[in-house]
Amino acid sequence: MLFTEEIKTKFLELISAFDKRAQFVILILLATSILIPVYGFKYFNDQLEQCKQELKNNTIACELRTKILSDKVEEKDKEINEILKYYSQKFENMYNDVNRSINQIKKDK
Repeated sequence: MLFTEEIKTKFLELISAFDKRAQFVILILLATSILIPVYGFKYFNDQLEQCKQELKNNTIACELRTKILSDKVEEKDKEINEILKYYSQKFENMYNDVNRSINQIKKDK
């Protein structure tokens, strides 16, 4: 797995190979596929923190809610990690493909 800075650098190099419209579409798709789960994670995490405060009152309902929200936060965290792994692998593959193509073009000249 690449480090975050390497992924960022390779992604920027890769995306610069496309025209402006394609860059825009790639960024929109990337943003929506990552931001939606991140906002879901934040929402459930905020709810969990609020519930933990309420838990001080020792209510059974809040204990159940805490369990459900903990599961949701864990689920969203796993979803975000899977998305990041997927895009990391895709960007690395695309970067390698572009480099192979560039090297082949240089070789053919």
